[in-house]
Amino acid sequence: MTALKSWRARMGWTQTQAAEAMGVTKPTYQSWELEKRWRDGKHMEPDRIVLLAASALEQRLPPLE
Repeated sequence: MTALKSWRARMGWTQTQAAEAMGVTKPTYQSWELEKRWRDGKHMEPDRIVLLAASALEQRLPPLE
């Protein structure tokens, strides 16, 4: 299970809810969660900023204004 999928399970969210919370489209979120492969064979892992945002959401931190 990927880090984002585990995070989403802890949050009790659907992929749609997770995407909305992250401010991205559902297909973008799904590609992060599935670590979809690019044509060159590399994984499309989420950037560190995405993982930090997930941590902030889990801690119920509001966005910076």
